[in-house]
Amino acid sequence: MNADAKQPLLNSPITDADHVSSACSTPGYNTINAAGPQLCHSPPTYHTLSSSSNIQNPDDTEPEGKAEGETRVYRRRWYVLMVYSLLSATQGGVWNSWGPISATAEDAFGWTDATIALLSNWGPIAFLVSGIVFSWMMDVKGLRMSCVITGFLVAAGTGLRCITFNTPAVTWLTHVGHFLNGLGGPVAMAAPPILSAVWFPPKERTTATAIGTVLNYMGVALSFIMGPLLVPDVPSTNSTNTSSFHKSSDLSFSKHNSSMILGSKAENATERIHEEKNGIALYMYIGGGWSAAIFLVLLLYFPSKPPLPPCPSAAIPRENFVQGLKHLLT
Repeated sequence: MNADAKQPLLNSPITDADHVSSACSTPGYNTINAAGPQLCHSPPTYHTLSSSSNIQNPDDTEPEGKAEGETRVYRRRWYVLMVYSLLSATQGGVWNSWGPISATAEDAFGWTDATIALLSNWGPIAFLVSGIVFSWMMDVKGLRMSCVITGFLVAAGTGLRCITFNTPAVTWLTHVGHFLNGLGGPVAMAAPPILSAVWFPPKERTTATAIGTVLNYMGVALSFIMGPLLVPDVPSTNSTNTSSFHKSSDLSFSKHNSSMILGSKAENATERIHEEKNGIALYMYIGGGWSAAIFLVLLLYFPSKPPLPPCPSAAIPRENFVQGLKHLLT
């Protein structure tokens, strides 16, 4: 054997950095002789990745927030719920505008109890007309289109009531206005479960649904406060004045005195009706302005759904509306 080969091998460990390709090693040796005169200077070997490699370029991956199956809860969900709840409360308050002030409206416009009852009945009548249409719209077109159209119907209905307060025009305009307001009833009363399912995680859906539902009834309750607060009530008949009038008749007042009493009563009635109409007008103007403001807010910003669903169940496609309707009917 060579003298160099008889020299003892160094037992120094070989690190990853000192590792040399097996193509440079001397045949018959399993270790590298650090004291050997020959050095391996073979160029390093480079490995290229084929097109079928599993390693991806970071730039080729989907951007953060858009990965399939990713969920996120947005703070704007409370804004959407607040705007919808105000719309629902407004629709309910407009529906119950005349019940709390029925005596004053009958005195001012010559209406009857049947007129007041019909104004309230336009709500459920119009609900039957638009129920199927708005159910399809909320399911297929989304919340934005449904709520914007509902806001327009409520604003248009309250606006018609502000045009005039002279009979008989006020009667017809009020009936048409309440019919338009009633057309928005399906969205005002049936949308909370859809809104909570689209925008809220499961642990908050019950709360969101309750808020959206209760606010409609809060609007109805508020009308019992706003109406009597702004519109003067019809004064009750004064028994003292009536008895005085009969006593005066018993004393055989002259025709001149009787005509003065009747004229005074007519003047008081005209002034009273004028004050009643002014109170009703103020009530209608406030309702019309508020409804228009809600419609503008809906028009400016009211998204149908968030960019990412709040939970996996919110991303599941809904059943086809027509097929679902058939299943419901059968």
